[in-house]
Amino acid sequence: MIRMIESKRRPRGRVQIGPGDHGRLLSLDEWDRSCEEPGHVYELIDGVLHVSPRAKPFHDQWVTVICQSLRNYAARHPRVINYVSEEAEVVVHGRLGPTRPAPDVAAYKGFPRPAPSDWDQVTPIIVVEVISPRRNEKDMVRNRHLYGSVRGISEYWIVDPTKDAERPTLTILTRRPRSIAWQPRVILFGDSYKTKLLPGFSLNLNKSKGR
Repeated sequence: MIRMIESKRRPRGRVQIGPGDHGRLLSLDEWDRSCEEPGHVYELIDGVLHVSPRAKPFHDQWVTVICQSLRNYAARHPRVINYVSEEAEVVVHGRLGPTRPAPDVAAYKGFPRPAPSDWDQVTPIIVVEVISPRRNEKDMVRNRHLYGSVRGISEYWIVDPTKDAERPTLTILTRRPRSIAWQPRVILFGDSYKTKLLPGFSLNLNKSKGR
């Protein structure tokens, strides 16, 4: 059974943060104790707080399509992936400061039961971002580098509905084991994507949207 969880925050000494705190320096301890003003997305990158507006409906539509496709697969193949989240943080080591990007979707293999107390105990094998016009560079440049530096992430999927919200392209970034170099492949709307990482899985945004 696929369940939703939320990252657990430490109860002591809450640190209140909101959109006005964009660019604020935060320690990892402050981040772990943060209490966010709702309606925004919060990420910690190199010890700096990044605050983005919540997704528009067209963006959320494609996040839902991807998430449902992966959850349906996980329900049938729990030994391949057994957890899919829209609330995950990816822990990136070796940066100037604590770094916790938040992918739109993350899929995990061997996700532990019971769920861990924090995201630093698990690493997804697939991360997915749906591009928003105001955050194009974040997903295409910044996160491409960040996810590429995380061992364990085998594929990075980028859905781009910025030119046509109803017919987005899908860019698949894959890499060989122990390599940090991504190999891109563009899947046009209506075409299907299959990956050896998920045997028997096929993603077609046109067909999946109609489900």
